[in-house]
Amino acid sequence: MRRIRSFPVNSQSRDAMLLTLAGTIMVLSFMLVATTKASIGVEGTRLCNRGAFAVAGKHLVRLVEGLRSKTGWQELGFDGEGFLQLGDRSRVHGGSKTARELILAAMTSHDSFELRASNRDGSVAFAQIQPIQVRLDAEGRRSEIWVISIDFADFAELRGGPETLAAFDPAMNLLHELAHAVLGLRDNYDETDSLGDCERFTNRIRFELGLPERLQYRAQNSRTVLPGSTATVVQAELTFVQVMRSLNEIKERRRPLLFSVENVGVSTMVFRARPSGVSAMQ
Repeated sequence: MRRIRSFPVNSQSRDAMLLTLAGTIMVLSFMLVATTKASIGVEGTRLCNRGAFAVAGKHLVRLVEGLRSKTGWQELGFDGEGFLQLGDRSRVHGGSKTARELILAAMTSHDSFELRASNRDGSVAFAQIQPIQVRLDAEGRRSEIWVISIDFADFAELRGGPETLAAFDPAMNLLHELAHAVLGLRDNYDETDSLGDCERFTNRIRFELGLPERLQYRAQNSRTVLPGSTATVVQAELTFVQVMRSLNEIKERRRPLLFSVENVGVSTMVFRARPSGVSAMQ
């Protein structure tokens, strides 16, 4: 048997060892608490993109680039677990203050937001948000799980100028859908209000970015023959206006976005005939 030699320990050495041990325990306790806080309710404080229907590949690249452009946060992206991370928020290049505030409000709310790629889904026109579950915690606080579906195939059907396309890209539509859930804004347009509260809020983001602003929520539809084709299709127009400001005057230029109705998920949309033969899609 191997003998272990013992050494005398004076009171000062013993006190030092005890202080070191206590400090180590405190550090480990702090790390455990921090880890626990980071994991509790993580879905309720972040926007996530994961699972079988997660946005991936070129669509994810486009979405992230669009969000960076809209917010100005250059390090924004999704981590390996699919959660949105903002990175160094001091690294801001342009972007919209309103968009940044909306993203922060979503990430600090009690709700969960899950992205879903819904390409060629006839029930989704560009993007939509739906609550799928309501939860109550031990203190009775209410939270919801929201699914934000984005049909990237619909965006590929759009025809218009680059600035107008940027004003209605997947990232801008994601912000619009978040405003429904986070701010409680509605698409409450009517005969006296062609935009509604949510799209008016989204126009504020477009204004801060210098992009064309949406003139009305409904799309205007007409029958037309597309270039290179002899078939008649129903073409929809989303109308935007670009405000041109100078020292002496303010001009507005119409910036339309066009798409073929049959190629976009419009099964849930309502059409209303007009005397001129043009209908309105909502």
